[in-house]
Amino acid sequence: MTRYRTAFPSRRFSRIAVRLGLISVLTLLATVAAIMVLLSPLALPLLGDDGGTDWSLLSNIGQTYGAVSALLAALALGGVVGSLVLQSGCGYGCVPVS
Repeated sequence: MTRYRTAFPSRRFSRIAVRLGLISVLTLLATVAAIMVLLSPLALPLLGDDGGTDWSLLSNIGQTYGAVSALLAALALGGVVGSLVLQSGCGYGCVPVS
């Protein structure tokens, strides 16, 4: 198995910092989104009026979950693609170590 090292060591640390920052931001966004989804059923009774619950409005809100789900699935697919790209190799700037 061929081992690689970066040809530009000064850029290595900045790339690590960028990756860690990106991972931190994405983790924070995923956590906030999960908390909002989990707490949203608690807000549904606040949308109803005194004469009864407007089920068509609540139905529209429920359908919005489908759109949000599609967006989250697209983000997850992007994460998988990004992970595969990072794992595919060192890319430009890597040289074999002999």
